[in-house]
Amino acid sequence: MDKIREKKLALSFLNSVSTEDKIRILQTDISWESLEVFLGKKGMELFVTQLEWENNSTMGTEHGHIFYDEDDYPSSLKSDPEAPYRLSYIGAKPKGTNGNYNRAESLTVVGTRRCTSEGIGSAFMFTSDASSAGLVIYSGFADGIDKAAHYGAISQKSASFAILASGFAHEAAYKQEKLQESILLYGGGLISPFPCEEEPFKWNYYYRNRIMSSISDATVVVEAPEHSGALITAHYAAECGKDVFVLSPHINYSKTFLGNIKLIKEGGIEIKSYGTLCESYLQFPKGHITIPIKREKIPYMKTSEDAKRIVAYNGTYYAVI
Repeated sequence: MDKIREKKLALSFLNSVSTEDKIRILQTDISWESLEVFLGKKGMELFVTQLEWENNSTMGTEHGHIFYDEDDYPSSLKSDPEAPYRLSYIGAKPKGTNGNYNRAESLTVVGTRRCTSEGIGSAFMFTSDASSAGLVIYSGFADGIDKAAHYGAISQKSASFAILASGFAHEAAYKQEKLQESILLYGGGLISPFPCEEEPFKWNYYYRNRIMSSISDATVVVEAPEHSGALITAHYAAECGKDVFVLSPHINYSKTFLGNIKLIKEGGIEIKSYGTLCESYLQFPKGHITIPIKREKIPYMKTSEDAKRIVAYNGTYYAVI
């Protein structure tokens, strides 16, 4: 790692400074002495620990960082005002959208850990079909729906990316060791914005969910109870102007599908399979979904009850609370 990238890595641990200000600081050719003052003892400890872990790591696969001001930083994430300054990765670099909003190339697939066998089957079949059509899958690397979504892509020998809520050196990153090996084998990768030894704190899951919703073209909710983190991901996606698709609950659905019903009532686009998702987008050329070109993010509408986020989809407006 060259000296400029070392400074970028050090700046990524300066949590009190915005991404824009970190870029400005770097442009001033800040000295290491000044940088140490900015970071303080805690920031320098995180930086040194990260370097030591990378230098001593025996992962045996490609790993590194992508910074916000670099060309290969996912362009889709840059539209999020809370995008991380640094994304660390193991394996392949994340594939963000190319900014061409008339075509989707990636999907985030989410759902509950405590899922039913129907949910697991739906997640696996959905991502298997989507991957065979050439789409990249993002999910959260957890048990349940996330795991099934990754394995659906793997079944087609296609790339999927796991967004972690912890650092790479924390034990939580290795609970799915077999899944990790399979993801890396077929050209996918693991992604984390957190320091290498960071625990999966509750807030980290919220931020992980936000990244998942921003980095892809659309979010698909497979199975979610009423207070699931998957609903948070869906609402973040709607806030970013991305489409939210919701798999129809099974006829004899359990309470683990109550979140699906809630999202559909709020305006999520109900689908039964990957095929009906394609029908929702009207066309399906060359293995990609075609998104209606006239699409925009509508500003918040304030009401006496709440601020409702409005998403425009194919000429119809859906309110997502």
